[in-house]
Amino acid sequence: SRPVPSVSWVYKTNDNEATDNKAENLFDHSILVLSGVTMDDEGVYTCIVGVANFSATLTINRPPVLDVNNSILLETRNILFGAPFTLSCNASGDDELVWLWYHNGLMVEASGSSLVVPSSSLADSGIYQ
Repeated sequence: SRPVPSVSWVYKTNDNEATDNKAENLFDHSILVLSGVTMDDEGVYTCIVGVANFSATLTINRPPVLDVNNSILLETRNILFGAPFTLSCNASGDDELVWLWYHNGLMVEASGSSLVVPSSSLADSGIYQ
């Protein structure tokens, strides 16, 4: 019978610190399984089998975060007929963010993080999301 090749994993942080301790804790039957991933898991993972190796870079993207200090939060507002109003929802994240605005359940056209109504009418009454 053929000998089973030795498989090991090496993890290198973005600061180029190499360690096999992290990878050994995550190694299971030649498959590297990462669970409960945090920003500290970002880096290069290398699988070594005999003299061959394969590396993959893991990049962690943070989810979007709402900036409540710079947002006009959706609340009950009374606007005079014909008066302008603006709703804004500022957020940040690693990926490109896309804002979708809804009025009474229907998508409305808006420019990014702000919805601007230059002259309000009765049709603008309702729920905005």
